[in-house]
Amino acid sequence: MACNAQPNATEKAIQHCTTFVEKYPPGLAAVIFTTDTILFHHTTGASIHDSSTFRIASLSKQFTAAAVYALIAEGQGSLETTIGEALPELLPAWQDRTLRELLQHTAGLPDYEAIAPQGLVLYEAQVLASLSQPSSLQAAHPRGRFRYNNTAYVLLSIWVERIAQMPFEQYLQLRFFEPWQMQHSSVGATTQPQSRRVYGYYGAQVFDQSLSSRLKGDGCVYTSALDYSRWLQGLMQEGRLLEEMLAETVPTHLPQNNYGAGWYWQENTQVAWHQGNTAGFSAYVYYAKAEGFAVCVLSNQTGSPTENLAKTLANWYRNTHAQPTEKP
Repeated sequence: MACNAQPNATEKAIQHCTTFVEKYPPGLAAVIFTTDTILFHHTTGASIHDSSTFRIASLSKQFTAAAVYALIAEGQGSLETTIGEALPELLPAWQDRTLRELLQHTAGLPDYEAIAPQGLVLYEAQVLASLSQPSSLQAAHPRGRFRYNNTAYVLLSIWVERIAQMPFEQYLQLRFFEPWQMQHSSVGATTQPQSRRVYGYYGAQVFDQSLSSRLKGDGCVYTSALDYSRWLQGLMQEGRLLEEMLAETVPTHLPQNNYGAGWYWQENTQVAWHQGNTAGFSAYVYYAKAEGFAVCVLSNQTGSPTENLAKTLANWYRNTHAQPTEKP
């Protein structure tokens, strides 16, 4: 554990983490950080250590979106580029959907769970094949309206592969993981050594993968809490990339919450956040942009309330780091 807070204050944060794992075992990793400093880091639970890697589920969408924005910055298209330019096998009705619409969940695409073969482990090729069938139109949603959609981010990962002319995981490795020293991060579980790879649970039972766990783009990143801090610190320090991602948002069904590029964004509080829930794992990131700090909580218990702990730790940080008010 590393922490820059006072010892007594740190004990309170540790107690928050310990209480959480007592209710939602078996393990947890939490980190609080600024642009360049780790303020608090704690791991607890069976076989969890500093380099333990968790599946972060839909927090992975930030990585996919950042890859899209990075390629656009290199001159590879724009937000108005249509997905069909790189994925011509899609049904013509889907080909005119723009990268912007996919990033914002407004493309109206069907959920792949509704159109892909049932009962089989899914891969990108099956999602593409399903979207090439006229029957996929029956599962469409209204275009131009926010509706959270994993299909969009699967297609975006394929777009990255074809534009970058390399596997999606290789692009992330070269563009982000290596430069930002994210040594314990990968796309998918198979590249994670057993000494680091955390297994997910549903109650007391190992519940680690679902039929869609092999798909890239929408929820396949494995990382440690410290590596995630390096990820967001990299975005903070690079500046322009994160600013653009947070600028391109649309209203959602949640009051005062917009969405775009793998982030929910609250303009009134200047807070960005996202949760991730999948078989065996729960994750949450809380980024207080105006205050300059972020919290990430990773758990290997299905459906555990990582959002609550992240916000509790955010308030702990505010209370322990609040600047004293000068008397007049």
